[in-house]
Amino acid sequence: MATPAVPLDTLLSRWVADGLVSAEQAAAIRDAEPGAAVVATQPSVVGPVGPEATAPGHSLLVEALGYLGGVVILVAAGLVTARFWDDLSGGGRVAIGALATALLVGAGLRVPRGPGDVLDDPGRRLCAVLLGMGVAGTAVTLGLAANELLDLTGEPAALLTAGGAALVAGGLAWRRPSVVQQVATVVPLMVSGGVLASLLGAGTFGVGLAIWLVGPAWYALGTLGLFGPRRADAPLAATVCVAGAVVATPTDAGIVLGLGTTAAVVALALVRRDLLLLGVGAVAAFLVLPPAVGTWFPGSVAAPVALLVVGFGLVAVALTMARTSRHPR
Repeated sequence: MATPAVPLDTLLSRWVADGLVSAEQAAAIRDAEPGAAVVATQPSVVGPVGPEATAPGHSLLVEALGYLGGVVILVAAGLVTARFWDDLSGGGRVAIGALATALLVGAGLRVPRGPGDVLDDPGRRLCAVLLGMGVAGTAVTLGLAANELLDLTGEPAALLTAGGAALVAGGLAWRRPSVVQQVATVVPLMVSGGVLASLLGAGTFGVGLAIWLVGPAWYALGTLGLFGPRRADAPLAATVCVAGAVVATPTDAGIVLGLGTTAAVVALALVRRDLLLLGVGAVAAFLVLPPAVGTWFPGSVAAPVALLVVGFGLVAVALTMARTSRHPR
């Protein structure tokens, strides 16, 4: 029997989801080989072909039911806890949160994944969302435990909640790598870093710097390939650095950190030709420049006008380069 051909676009979509190629590389391949197909010499590489490979209605239904079920679990747990709040002991309240969290995590880990499965791409998405909900449930459960069982409030409770959620999210990201799990790990790590710095008596700049340091640390961990697609490492690390710099901007040192971070992110984006990273740099400039001008040039009109001129200049250069690339001489 002849081996069926698989549309190149199908393979590229799967490879992008698996982190084998970037979206930009996939687009370049599509442009170079329009309408191409690949003969499936190894089914495990290209996945299923034929009728069993395309069941969009079934896949969408399964995915939608999974999302809806996850939301219903969270809502039900919240309603039960609220309804019987006064009648439940602290342990009972924590137990309800832990049960809902366990259901979400267990369901996420049970979702079929991998090449050759009908739920290939939808399965990965459903798994990531359910596990992300599980991390949120972990944070809520730990918050309840801190307050109801350990009598912790304020920063100690926040550190327990964020630190525990980060540990759970990191374990899930290692077990089921995805961009969603990376985000679910980085966010509580940021909170943990900032809260820990505050507990140690650091000021505004110290708290912002502690958050900022999570960015390079996360990127270093990403180079080991422990937590999923490498394509998200740089944008996530840059976002963390920008967040830390913004927290520190009420201080002069924080403004310097913010401007340096913005310049570094934009430069790295240009070197890597990474549009997402460039977007992070643009947001950083939007967040850092106003407080810098307001702090260092209060009441001055010259500084905003100078920024306006520079902005117009950058746009003009971009337009010139775009026209030159489209109409080379």
